[in-house]
Amino acid sequence: MSTIDYKKLKGKALWSYFINDHPDKDYQKVVRLLPNVLVGTEKEKMKEAYSILEECVRDDLELFALYEEDETYRGNLRRVGGLDDEDYDSALYIRRQWNKIDYKKLKGKALWDYFTQGHPDDDYRSVVGLLPYAMMECDESEKVYSLLERCVRDDLELFASYPMFDETDVSEMEWVGGIMDGGLYLKKSA
Repeated sequence: MSTIDYKKLKGKALWSYFINDHPDKDYQKVVRLLPNVLVGTEKEKMKEAYSILEECVRDDLELFALYEEDETYRGNLRRVGGLDDEDYDSALYIRRQWNKIDYKKLKGKALWDYFTQGHPDDDYRSVVGLLPYAMMECDESEKVYSLLERCVRDDLELFASYPMFDETDVSEMEWVGGIMDGGLYLKKSA
């Protein structure tokens, strides 16, 4: 059985791969929604759908259906168009496929986005999300980005300590700043 190198496909052939041969049947369903959220004649919608799929392949992006009640991923998604759903403000979005990115090559906001949206550990994403508060920044900033870049460069990780709930010895860790009921520290990665 031969495998299809879909990264070499374009236009209608790429569309056909994603709706018929893609190994994830749920993703096939998401791709099938694409023309429905676009505006124009059928021909114009298909041309735009092909272009979006080509962009997804080229830039390691993926289509993603998001429903109003699911706020988990609202971050840096690019909205493609609304889905016809009477109950929810549903839409089709494009997001980065974080598992295909070497985060050690990222800088600034891209590194922040990886650690807060793409990191495989949900708990660690939450810890990183505390960083602006610990550094007394209103939102992510150059200072926050710089600290994350240092974490990657020096093989450090953030650690949230809550003295009322745990007895972790933080004496060998570097203080970053206070958080609700505790502190945020830097420690050598395990």
